[in-house]
Amino acid sequence: MHRRSSLSFYHLSNVIHRCFFPSFSSLASSGSTQTLNPNSFVSNYLKQTCGLLDEQALSASTRLPRLTSTERPDSVLRILRHYEFSDTHIRECIRLFPQILVANDAKTLKPALEFLQGFGLSGSELGLMVSKNPKLLTVGLSEKLVPCIEVLRSLLANDNKAIVQVLKACKWITYKDPRIRLLPNITFLKSCGIVGSQLTMLLKRQPVLFAMSKSKLDELVNKVLKMGVPVSSRMFVYALYTLSCISPETLQQKFELLQSYGYSDEDLRYVFQVAPSVLRTSEKKLVSALDFFTKVVGIEHSHLVKCPSYLMHGLEKRTIPRYKVFQILRSKMLLKKEPSFRYVLMMTEADFLRYILKFKNYEEELLSAYNGEMNSHSSSRPL
Repeated sequence: MHRRSSLSFYHLSNVIHRCFFPSFSSLASSGSTQTLNPNSFVSNYLKQTCGLLDEQALSASTRLPRLTSTERPDSVLRILRHYEFSDTHIRECIRLFPQILVANDAKTLKPALEFLQGFGLSGSELGLMVSKNPKLLTVGLSEKLVPCIEVLRSLLANDNKAIVQVLKACKWITYKDPRIRLLPNITFLKSCGIVGSQLTMLLKRQPVLFAMSKSKLDELVNKVLKMGVPVSSRMFVYALYTLSCISPETLQQKFELLQSYGYSDEDLRYVFQVAPSVLRTSEKKLVSALDFFTKVVGIEHSHLVKCPSYLMHGLEKRTIPRYKVFQILRSKMLLKKEPSFRYVLMMTEADFLRYILKFKNYEEELLSAYNGEMNSHSSSRPL
């Protein structure tokens, strides 16, 4: 039995911060010395040569410097096409970061693209990645991109696929010298006991934590501590991950939803401490799981509170099919020593299938029930 806290969990929720985290001939010949007006000539260039829509072109033109020649943007388009960027990728690069059109193709773009190709990216894969974060090509190869990648290599055991995953998930991670954000944040997280596989997991799932300011990261860690999860807890890293993923408003909605099913402030605090991932579960999934366990299975509220992981299992693919098998075994009185549904639910897939095969005269019926579709929740007696 966990102790009842006098501190309201709703009060705690208020301290959660918001989650961070075609041809150009119709316009002018290549290399034209005509000055490009950002609100007209450049806008037309962006529409007719780069394929941007009217509103996109107008917005992008305001972020470009005044140009005296079309030589540079034409050259940039040529090099992107040389690296097999599709028209869609090029259009998205320019929409997000129009400044790429004035980058030095030989000294900036080409070295960065060749470096990224070293991770096994080419053609559409390279184009897709860069189109999500075109500024990546211009942050500075030797000053930021390479040093950041080297740090990521050391943490991710030279796993190129994982490195690309991080770069896709958090574009800001390479925007600064790693000595300013990345390395200090790694050191700080290690001081909180997040090391080894936990640190790697956090980097892959929520790399924004490694790119945020030290003050914001420190504030987030303090909020986890205030919610009763010490750094010594194996749940600390998951609690930190959870609070970095959801906004205070979303967290409050989850609390209110659980409270509508009878959860007290103490219950909510306990759930966060032992299974913070529950709060990342969608409201729709939570409602379905809560309804199934309380209305169909008839599980006692106190037991559901003690086992919050029930709410995270796939309802249609795991929980309901296993419960159907469990009910068949009950109805046929095949359980000499009846296990709890919790025992059946928590089995690995391989163990559960072996469990079914023990009932040799009924294995076909049980497997059919397990693999079949559930059209509705059957009525049943409580556990």
